[in-house]
Amino acid sequence: MASSTPGACSRPAAPSSPTAAPPPATTRAPSGGPSSSSSAEYGCGTPCPTAAAPTSSTSGPAAALNRNRFQARLRADLAEVFGALRRGEITPQIAAELPLTQAAEAMRLAESGTVAGKVVLHA
Repeated sequence: MASSTPGACSRPAAPSSPTAAPPPATTRAPSGGPSSSSSAEYGCGTPCPTAAAPTSSTSGPAAALNRNRFQARLRADLAEVFGALRRGEITPQIAAELPLTQAAEAMRLAESGTVAGKVVLHA
């Protein structure tokens, strides 16, 4: 049954069967890729005006504060990890070490899924 409220989604309601579920809502960027925009779509690609708006902004003072908090936490976490490396509490798992001139080979190796650990390039 379609809604008669102006601006409401005109999609029929989901079946009341407990096994049938409506397709998941997705969001699309103008290029067709996923994004956090508020133009949610209902499975078929048609925008659904009743979709929930994103809860956080990607610009402005709040976003800058969140970015600063993230960067500060990342710096603290990395300092802790590098300290543990220096103390010998943890050791990196290195699968291969290659010269920078073999960067293409290093990428093929890393993306192959056949190595356990990191592929390191040396200058």
